[in-house]
Amino acid sequence: MSLLTSTSSELDTIPKRLKYMSETWPDRELMVFYDGGNRQAYTALELYTLAGRFANRLRQNGFKRHDVIANTLPNSPERAVTDLGIFMAGCVMMHGQVLLSDGTDLFRNTRVSRCKGVIVSDDVTSSAWKLLEPYITEPSDTLFEKFTYHDAPCLTSAIVISRQSRGDKKPLLERFKQSEEDICVEAVSPGDLAAMFCTSGSTGCSKLVPRSHEDIIRVYVKFANDNFVGNGEPYTSILIPGWFGGFPGSAYCCGTTRILSDDYSLQGKLSASDILDMNLAEKCQILKLQPVQVQAIEEFSRSNGGLTCKLKCLQVGGQQVTKRQVRSMLQISERVHITYASTETSVISSCMAEEETCEDYKCGKLVKGVQLRIVDEEGRQCAPRELGNIYVKGEDVFKGYYNRLEDPDTIKAKAFTRDNWFITEDFGYLDEDENLFVLGRNKDAIIYGSVVFQPVWLENKLKEHPDVAEAILVPVSDPLTYHNICACILPRAESNLTEDDIKAYCESIVLPDLGYVPPNPGYYMILKKSFPWTTNSKPDKQKLRKMAEDAFGYIGKDAV
Repeated sequence: MSLLTSTSSELDTIPKRLKYMSETWPDRELMVFYDGGNRQAYTALELYTLAGRFANRLRQNGFKRHDVIANTLPNSPERAVTDLGIFMAGCVMMHGQVLLSDGTDLFRNTRVSRCKGVIVSDDVTSSAWKLLEPYITEPSDTLFEKFTYHDAPCLTSAIVISRQSRGDKKPLLERFKQSEEDICVEAVSPGDLAAMFCTSGSTGCSKLVPRSHEDIIRVYVKFANDNFVGNGEPYTSILIPGWFGGFPGSAYCCGTTRILSDDYSLQGKLSASDILDMNLAEKCQILKLQPVQVQAIEEFSRSNGGLTCKLKCLQVGGQQVTKRQVRSMLQISERVHITYASTETSVISSCMAEEETCEDYKCGKLVKGVQLRIVDEEGRQCAPRELGNIYVKGEDVFKGYYNRLEDPDTIKAKAFTRDNWFITEDFGYLDEDENLFVLGRNKDAIIYGSVVFQPVWLENKLKEHPDVAEAILVPVSDPLTYHNICACILPRAESNLTEDDIKAYCESIVLPDLGYVPPNPGYYMILKKSFPWTTNSKPDKQKLRKMAEDAFGYIGKDAV
């Protein structure tokens, strides 16, 4: 299958490329969704038509070029149509990530972006709906409803998506499939912002990473040319669309077929059997999964005496990969492709792992266009195999977090050196052959699957509990997620605080975003007289870490 890999001026925005594909390959399936055994395919022409009608509604309801619209929908046909409709209207899609139960993460991002509207499903199980529904002040029979929230004054419109008919209000896709209304394609420039992706929110503050049409096209054309998304064959990825690695840019920009789950009602809870059936039915060449899904497939394989048919290629990234993990993955996949990447940087390095030559934490060679430095704490260049901090530069590295309220932005200032190297906060080394090895994050970070979790914000939340005097979160080794999290709690005097109490409190703080595993502690220690302190009366994190590791750490260490 041929791909659209030109970056010519005639095809320099996402709407232009979608229009071209709708005319050149009208029947090509760009997006295929699975809901259990139910398959829904959307061709280039269907996506262009449905998204164009949604764009027309946006313009009719006062949205203008450059306006920011938050999209809280999970992976689903509705998410694809509304994202593309935002682009076609000349607006900017902001991923509406909701992790905290009080919504402070979402509302902060709507405030700093001066977001004008928010797209939300009225599914009663949706975390976003539970959060946003009380602020819909004038419900209506149209898509657009008045929204009022005191701390986000620019956010005045809720675009409510439903799969159920309510009076004269039909489901979004049914309405546009039956409609004859105009298709809107606003003229946009390559340098216009197209999307704002989210970081994981592990610091309690999910930051916004802006990307222009030009940025997105360049990155995904490079992916297609470097065969990161297959050589034109369908590929499966059920990662979150608001993370740059999960965004369906290869479908929207290059014409690949993206296979993914319909999470509108499933909420991302696919079984290993579901994933394998979906992948086999579509004859996918590449499968991109989160670590918990990889483990589920490995366990399924072991319990069933192996897979009927091995996967073609398993693509993994976002956390350290060990020799043991590679060997386990090669039991279910012919090839394992390891990438080192982030929403801020796109892909930095990659390699095809082989059992005979794989090494712990090896991430391969730098991709074309990336510059990288390994420096010590004094900023001096490290020698081969000398551990240091990883700094990167390159055309695909973002220029700074999005913030329209602060100038200069203090978060951006901390993210870059004076000579504009991005500080990844990872540490690693280069070997003599220029292979990159990434060992982890800074000393306080906990690497929880594909999430880099900064514990201080959750520690502060825990200390708001009336029975908690002190709270420290420490990592413990885990074979799947690299680290799990242990909450070490010092209760107040005379308190009867229990592990169940603190577990329930943690669960009330963090909401499980669709398809995303929130960084809640997996283990708890309620310590009274045994809580360790340093000589200057600070919690002794090293002793707490050892206590937690001794109690809960993974015993089956990697084979040498």
